[in-house]
Amino acid sequence: QAALVFAFCTEQIAIQNVVVTNILTHENGGDLFGTLEHDGTEGNKVAVLNANRPFYTNTVEFIYDDSDSGEIPEATPTDFPGTLRNFVGEEGLGSWQLTMVDSAPGYTGQVNNLYIRLEPVSDDLTNGVGVTRLIQPGRFFRTVVDVPADATNLSVCVQMDTGPLVVYLRRGAFPDQTNYDASALIAPPGGCLDLNRNDSPPLSAGRYFIGIFNPNAVPVLANIKVFIERDLRRGSSLPFRSGQSMTFFDDALTNSIIHVTRRQQLSEVSVGVRINHERASDLVLHLTSPQGTRLLLAENRGGPDGRDYGVGTLTTNVLPQTSSGGGPQPQTNLFTVPQSGGTVDRGSVRTDPRSPVGTARRAPATGCTSSDAGLDLRPFNAPTAKH
Repeated sequence: QAALVFAFCTEQIAIQNVVVTNILTHENGGDLFGTLEHDGTEGNKVAVLNANRPFYTNTVEFIYDDSDSGEIPEATPTDFPGTLRNFVGEEGLGSWQLTMVDSAPGYTGQVNNLYIRLEPVSDDLTNGVGVTRLIQPGRFFRTVVDVPADATNLSVCVQMDTGPLVVYLRRGAFPDQTNYDASALIAPPGGCLDLNRNDSPPLSAGRYFIGIFNPNAVPVLANIKVFIERDLRRGSSLPFRSGQSMTFFDDALTNSIIHVTRRQQLSEVSVGVRINHERASDLVLHLTSPQGTRLLLAENRGGPDGRDYGVGTLTTNVLPQTSSGGGPQPQTNLFTVPQSGGTVDRGSVRTDPRSPVGTARRAPATGCTSSDAGLDLRPFNAPTAKH
């Protein structure tokens, strides 16, 4: 038998850390196997919380934290296989599911409560302000940053009054004191760890995990900043549009495909849509690359009275012109159509597609609609290799 418990995140956030509190009542805790799942933007992610972990009191509270920060003294790491670190860097929006399986007959219990704390990556990490954290002795502060294809240098800068601190960088996985792409011992008052295209391994597009380790016997208060330098030699933008307007089906998925005939690595993608619809809040817009990367552009926009995406006017021919009574103003057959409020949504793709890009959109609840869409692609001009 299994118990299913659901939690929902209603905001778009990039996850820096996940802490789960689970209160259980059971006559034999060793019968239980619990997992946490989240269907994010890059596929379904799973962490095993308790793998037949024994407990012998009727009710117990587990606090799971895999950050190794030491900020929650009573926290325990999750069991293998799987870890809460699987969710770091992912989009937190959407449903989270706890599955608790009772694998043996004869004893019963229940899931009393489930609390999930999602800590977002702060915008201050990369906007020059920095994030300030108290790093415990022998512990890590961990965060994450996505590096674009046209990045030339990644700098992690640390400022502190006491120290030193050790900075670790690793692409695609969490660094530790043994496994990392680059590291630096930073002494007070501070310094930076730099990674560029000429290093080994070189800086490349993707997700980089950052670990700041405190080797001291006392806590250290540090300010951490991340800087990404980008290549200014980007190619001119290339516009692509859908072939024609199309009608949405009510309460259904409608695909509008844009064929891109140029194969080149991208540094930036912009998306524009013009949609006539009775209620914009019914619409969910996604952009999907040929590789399957799916990005949410907009959802539930406009409120209860919102109509359309974008604005438009209708102008007829203005010939011939005649005057009336010798007045200076000509009479024309120019008619003004009231404009409807709306927005043109823009988004960026995290991966670097090298082949045609498509759009997908869904109109789940209201009448006949029509749309037009376009992409503005800015290619990335790779520099000549230096020997």
